[in-house]
Amino acid sequence: MDTYIPIECEDWREPVGAPEVTQFISKLSLFKCNTGILLSKEGIKEETVNELKRYDRQIMIRGLGEGARKA
Repeated sequence: MDTYIPIECEDWREPVGAPEVTQFISKLSLFKCNTGILLSKEGIKEETVNELKRYDRQIMIRGLGEGARKA
Protein backbone atom coordinates (compact mmCIF):
# COMPACT_ATOMS: atom_id res chain seq x y z
CA MET A 1 0.00 0.00 0.00
CA ASP A 2 1.14 3.55 -0.68
CA THR A 3 2.33 5.76 2.12
CA TYR A 4 -0.01 8.56 0.97
CA ILE A 5 -3.57 8.49 -0.33
CA PRO A 6 -4.33 11.86 -1.95
CA ILE A 7 -7.82 13.27 -1.44
CA GLU A 8 -9.30 16.01 -3.63
CA CYS A 9 -12.66 17.74 -3.11
CA GLU A 10 -14.66 19.50 -5.84
CA ASP A 11 -17.48 21.92 -4.96
CA TRP A 12 -18.82 22.52 -8.46
CA ARG A 13 -22.37 22.88 -9.77
CA GLU A 14 -21.76 20.21 -12.43
CA PRO A 15 -20.63 16.59 -12.10
CA VAL A 16 -16.90 16.01 -12.53
CA GLY A 17 -15.91 15.10 -16.10
CA ALA A 18 -13.11 13.12 -17.72
CA PRO A 19 -10.63 16.05 -17.92
CA GLU A 20 -10.79 16.61 -14.16
CA VAL A 21 -10.44 12.91 -13.40
CA THR A 22 -7.51 12.62 -15.81
CA GLN A 23 -5.84 15.56 -14.07
CA PHE A 24 -6.35 13.88 -10.69
CA ILE A 25 -4.83 10.65 -12.03
CA SER A 26 -1.84 12.67 -13.27
CA LYS A 27 -1.36 13.97 -9.73
CA LEU A 28 -1.43 10.39 -8.44
CA SER A 29 1.28 9.45 -10.94
CA LEU A 30 3.37 12.49 -9.99
CA PHE A 31 3.40 11.39 -6.36
CA LYS A 32 3.72 7.68 -7.25
CA CYS A 33 0.37 6.78 -5.66
CA ASN A 34 -1.85 3.98 -6.91
CA THR A 35 -4.84 4.97 -4.82
CA GLY A 36 -6.75 8.25 -4.52
CA ILE A 37 -10.08 9.66 -3.35
CA LEU A 38 -11.98 12.30 -5.33
CA LEU A 39 -15.02 13.84 -3.64
CA SER A 40 -17.49 15.76 -5.76
CA LYS A 41 -20.54 17.67 -4.60
CA GLU A 42 -22.43 16.68 -7.76
CA GLY A 43 -20.84 13.30 -8.47
CA ILE A 44 -19.28 12.17 -11.74
CA LYS A 45 -20.50 12.31 -15.33
CA GLU A 46 -21.71 8.95 -16.62
CA GLU A 47 -19.25 8.85 -19.55
CA THR A 48 -16.37 9.48 -17.16
CA VAL A 49 -16.89 6.10 -15.50
CA ASN A 50 -15.82 4.37 -18.74
CA GLU A 51 -12.77 6.66 -18.97
CA LEU A 52 -11.62 5.48 -15.53
CA LYS A 53 -11.38 1.87 -16.71
CA ARG A 54 -8.36 2.81 -18.88
CA TYR A 55 -6.15 3.50 -15.87
CA ASP A 56 -4.36 1.09 -13.56
CA ARG A 57 -5.27 3.04 -10.43
CA GLN A 58 -7.72 2.64 -7.59
CA ILE A 59 -9.88 5.74 -7.65
CA MET A 60 -12.78 6.26 -5.26
CA ILE A 61 -15.18 8.95 -6.40
CA ARG A 62 -18.14 9.91 -4.27
CA GLY A 63 -20.92 12.37 -4.91
CA LEU A 64 -21.95 14.42 -1.92
CA GLY A 65 -24.91 16.36 -3.28
CA GLU A 66 -28.53 15.37 -3.51
CA GLY A 67 -29.08 13.19 -6.57
CA ALA A 68 -25.35 12.94 -7.30
CA ARG A 69 -24.12 10.18 -9.61
CA LYS A 70 -21.63 7.88 -7.94
CA ALA A 71 -18.89 5.65 -9.35
